[in-house]
Amino acid sequence: MSNDGVMDKFGKPILPLLKHKKSYFKDNDAILENSRDIGRIYKEQPLRTVCKNCDAKKSPDCLEFTKQDIKYWFCSQCGHINGAHEDSDAFCKQVYTGEGSENYAKNYATQNKEEYNQRLQDIYAPKAQFLFDALRKQGVDGTRETYVDFGAGSGYFAGALYNLGAHSIIGYEPSPHQVDFGNRMLPSPLLYAVLLCQQAWPS
Repeated sequence: MSNDGVMDKFGKPILPLLKHKKSYFKDNDAILENSRDIGRIYKEQPLRTVCKNCDAKKSPDCLEFTKQDIKYWFCSQCGHINGAHEDSDAFCKQVYTGEGSENYAKNYATQNKEEYNQRLQDIYAPKAQFLFDALRKQGVDGTRETYVDFGAGSGYFAGALYNLGAHSIIGYEPSPHQVDFGNRMLPSPLLYAVLLCQQAWPS
């Protein structure tokens, strides 16, 4: 830890990550087409006028860029990168719960619990450990804290926190396919399916 209180931390090794990303090379064309399908739905949604992060109005001279025919803009107030359109309830329902939504969930699925735990250990355990280390530097015991993961996916990060000894964890995820899969892989159910868009978060 440096003198100014900032932790020095280096990225995790690349080899374990590549083992989990092989499908991105093998199935690139199918993944790209699925991404384009989602993009077409997204572009049908209303234009975003305020920053998703800080609610500041979009500046007329903000920096913009386009990726896969989707426009994005940088918030002039906080620097957050916003998609040009709203991720509306209609969009979330089509992508996460509608016909074909299982294709989205497949990006995070594994064949069995052994593969699930390996992915958790290689990718998410280092993130959870970094959080615990940072809390410890502040005199906080990470095992005694409560964690809420919005957009929890298949529960990999929640599972990593659990493995470190934190048991007050809840994950909200719009994809029921991922919630079902994750809860079957985790030592105890931690995930709940809920639409994570315009509506208020559940209490």
